[in-house]
Amino acid sequence: MTKHTELPWLYDGLGFITAKDCYGQFICKVDIFDEINDPKRRIGYEEQRLNVQFIVKACNSHYELLEALKQCLNDENCLGMLKPDKYAVRRLRAINVIVNQAINKAESK
Repeated sequence: MTKHTELPWLYDGLGFITAKDCYGQFICKVDIFDEINDPKRRIGYEEQRLNVQFIVKACNSHYELLEALKQCLNDENCLGMLKPDKYAVRRLRAINVIVNQAINKAESK
């Protein structure tokens, strides 16, 4: 199965997302339109640039966040932060459902 290009990815500020390696491997080109040249656009240049930065940041943190969620399900220290009262089991089950949903979404299940 083909995998995506190795992380981390970088945004060059000009619309290109590249891999961080000695070759600057091209990932994709994101067209960013200047609102002066294209007044029909509802999203301004700065917002478009920030959106591309957000995409890169989300991709670069994906696996770390996924691993943290998985660790929360298996780590007694993380789960032990719940106050031991009569509702602890109910809260723990709710957390388990939410974390599993996030993991499944991240892994596209």
